Amino acid sequence: MVRRRLPIPLLLMLGLPALTLLLRSQDSLVLDIVVSLYAAVAIIAIASYFSRQGRNLKIQADTRAARLLGREELLQSLRKILQIEQEHPEMAKKRSKFLRQLYLSPSLHERIDNLENV
Repeated sequence: MVRRRLPIPLLLMLGLPALTLLLRSQDSLVLDIVVSLYAAVAIIAIASYFSRQGRNLKIQADTRAARLLGREELLQSLRKILQIEQEHPEMAKKRSKFLRQLYLSPSLHERIDNLENV
């Protein structure tokens, strides 16, 4: 029997209406603050969840492309792109650690590491 768990972002989305009903009797300012904080946390959690899913899909796509094109050819292409970015830093994508977590695309280093371990 396969047991599926609800993803955390879905639970957060379902919890918002319940939270507003519980706090409805409170002062409206308190309700606004709590709902705003809750919405911010929910948005970050949802973005993080879908970002991880997108990253995993792109890593899987690299793995399949390596099977079709050849692992060494794909690695050579990715290394060439990395070399160009190192020679011309203005072409490289600059991301903070926080933003890297929210991006759908894995970094070139992550993609190369993944293909080397396949």
